[in-house]
Amino acid sequence: MSPSVALLLELGILLIVLSVFGTIAHRLSLTPVPLYLLAGLAIGDGGLSLVPSSRAYIEVSAQIGLVLLLLMLWLEFSSDEFAESLRRSLPSFPRPQPSSQ
Repeated sequence: MSPSVALLLELGILLIVLSVFGTIAHRLSLTPVPLYLLAGLAIGDGGLSLVPSSRAYIEVSAQIGLVLLLLMLWLEFSSDEFAESLRRSLPSFPRPQPSSQ
């Protein structure tokens, strides 16, 4: 089988699996993201490793997706909202205790 056919076949299988998980999440009234993560664990290196031909394509696509996700979060929050969120969450972090000598 040629590499391009294997790549398209693997990507088609991935899209089918993800659409099934998305449908299950929709029927359970859940967000599909946790099920997508489980699918990634099951199909990727940690699980069945079904995508050897498209590994490089998936790695680059994942990096681009992460950058786009961070860009969306950046566009969604103004600097004032981010500062307010930071002020609210800082008191919940444990403060280091001074060492006594």
